[in-house]
Amino acid sequence: MNLPRSQRTVPDLLTWRVANGRDTPLLLCEGIQFSAEQVEAEVNRIGQGLIELGVSPGERVGLMSSNKAETVFCWLAILKIGATCVPVNTGLRGLQLSYVLNHSEVQLLVSEQACLEQLKDVKEDLEVLEVLIFLDEKGKQEAFPGKVSHLLTDICGDYELDPCVSVKPDQLASILYTGGTTGPSKGVMSSHCQYYWWAVLMVRCLKLNSSDIWYTCLPFFHINAQGTFLAGLISGGAIVLDKKFSASQYWKRVRQSNATITSLLGTMAHILHEKRLPQDDDKVHAVRKFFCPGIQGHLQSSFEQRFGASVVNAYGMTELNCVTSTSFSSKTPPGSMGKTLDEFEVEILSSSDQPVPAGRPGEMVVRPRYPLSVMSGYFRMPEETKAAWKGGWFRTGDRAYRDSEGNLFFVDRTKDCIRRRGENVSSFEVEQVVNDYSPVLECAAYAVPSELGEDDVMVSVVIRPGMVIDFSQLIDWCRPRLADFALPRYVAVVESLPKTPLGRVRKFELRERGVTELCWDRESLLKRET
Repeated sequence: MNLPRSQRTVPDLLTWRVANGRDTPLLLCEGIQFSAEQVEAEVNRIGQGLIELGVSPGERVGLMSSNKAETVFCWLAILKIGATCVPVNTGLRGLQLSYVLNHSEVQLLVSEQACLEQLKDVKEDLEVLEVLIFLDEKGKQEAFPGKVSHLLTDICGDYELDPCVSVKPDQLASILYTGGTTGPSKGVMSSHCQYYWWAVLMVRCLKLNSSDIWYTCLPFFHINAQGTFLAGLISGGAIVLDKKFSASQYWKRVRQSNATITSLLGTMAHILHEKRLPQDDDKVHAVRKFFCPGIQGHLQSSFEQRFGASVVNAYGMTELNCVTSTSFSSKTPPGSMGKTLDEFEVEILSSSDQPVPAGRPGEMVVRPRYPLSVMSGYFRMPEETKAAWKGGWFRTGDRAYRDSEGNLFFVDRTKDCIRRRGENVSSFEVEQVVNDYSPVLECAAYAVPSELGEDDVMVSVVIRPGMVIDFSQLIDWCRPRLADFALPRYVAVVESLPKTPLGRVRKFELRERGVTELCWDRESLLKRET
């Protein structure tokens, strides 16, 4: 797809799809299928309703809802009338929630019943919010002193009327608050044209066509699911939007949907592969590709062999786009993020900002060839925006290396690198080894202060049901696989790892817990033995 530059907007993508496949299935959610024409009709109705409420182009509208058809319709409607959508993570509570709503200066919020308690808890702290639109009847009945409440069905207009608002490619489409793993979240300002490039690049990376059905259970308040929907939109295919990830129900739902593509995260792939024993029906499905950024190399080959489809690895950021992919070569080494797409340049830099040779890790920096393919900056954070860019290159904060063939490999987040005895320890590499120890279901490695200065290596592990862990045997397992300086000193057994809704481990919470009396200490054991 190569629309004229003036038409590289989300509303134009929807218009194109309707013109080229009015009756084709576009969205399947909670057992209900919507054609392209039906999606457009719902979007127009909601858009007309928002205009009637006084929402104008450029105004920021919050959207706090789980994966459901109305969530997609509202997102598209907000963008179609030229407003800016602020998707709100449904897992936010307290100060995190009030911070996002206040910082984004949202005056109108679309929400669902399930988020009512979270909103009620912070209603006294909401400085700007004035109007709430609820997706369900019970929400409308709840009293929010000083706030105006509506029901979505009550504000919807005539579905035959197109809002007819002019939207430009460089116009702000969304503010996406990322991370949540450190400090206050930053609002990534994404233009319509950046969304256009997400769609185009994902279609190319996965070689999508009109017969594809893409299943995703990732939350729609993040870019992954939004990009998935837009890729399906312009490929002529269909998107199946499931409520949430369930390891026990995943394959049942994938089979029911006849999906040919599925979205996974590395942690989800690990759980699917490790949580249950191989089954006779592991390959009984229609999936041809797993889109799984971040899958670990040691897992990828086994996962592909067991489930009978290829894995497409990639590197992307909300601030950037899909930057690399493994889909263009049949000889990509397992664990590689692939090669750089034509639309971007990638360099690996040393701590002195000099390019490093192949095989040596450094910070990965990215430069777009098309400026509107990446973020417009961080909302109301000019200093953070300035710091993110240097000489036209975006500082990803990720350590990576490139092999002699140009394949890129993720090493670690710069901030997650552990400094021990003058050596840099990759938490990612420690986790790979510990995860391969049979009693361990999943783990997280991170730094804790050492009494000698710098850091010590600590690992929190979740044990497989019905199994026990011998800490000394765990270290024996690690010794031939890790350098001595990378061996964990402390091991803590936890019931679960704290995670964001996208499955990323919130390591700052583990670091804050620190070393407790319940932790196993390898060096204390060594002292007792001597």
